[in-house]
Amino acid sequence: MSAGFSHLPLSGTWLSVPELTRVTLSARPRRIRNVNVTVHVLGIRVVVNEDRHPVSIVAEMDPATIDTGHATFDQYVKVRTLMDADAYPMVRWVSRDISTTATGWHADGVLRIHDRLVPTELDVFVIPSTDSCVQLHATASIDRRNLGLSVRRAPFMSRKVSVSIDTTLAPSKMLAPSDLEPWAREIDHRSL
Repeated sequence: MSAGFSHLPLSGTWLSVPELTRVTLSARPRRIRNVNVTVHVLGIRVVVNEDRHPVSIVAEMDPATIDTGHATFDQYVKVRTLMDADAYPMVRWVSRDISTTATGWHADGVLRIHDRLVPTELDVFVIPSTDSCVQLHATASIDRRNLGLSVRRAPFMSRKVSVSIDTTLAPSKMLAPSDLEPWAREIDHRSL
């Protein structure tokens, strides 16, 4: 497969299509089978320059929508000692350091989760498509200790948490006004 940025045929801003976007977190709790967690994505934005190279990626998620398939576990994850979803209603990942690979992109970014800023790398597989949409599959691995989650605070959680993102991007001009609402404001990358 050719360089990833060649699969974005147009410069400008590309946004995720809400109904075609999914984020899954996978962790193997101690003495418990693997747990797959889904979370609602508020939006993903990729800015592409005139050379069709991605120069900025922003992803925003709502921690209050975490779904493990177990109501009791959901509430435990959302409480103050872990996600603190009430005090920090948004999880945000931002990258402006993006390089092309044989299959897409490698992005070095920063994850803002509750009161932590965590350097996080994302490997993005770009699936060739048309002028109207581009499919992405991205993966990352996060060490729970970098989130401030010790064994005492998260005794059930494995050290490594795998993140998988699947989305379809479309040029912003092609999306409905309701899909543009999350991006009505400008994001200050320095403040996250």
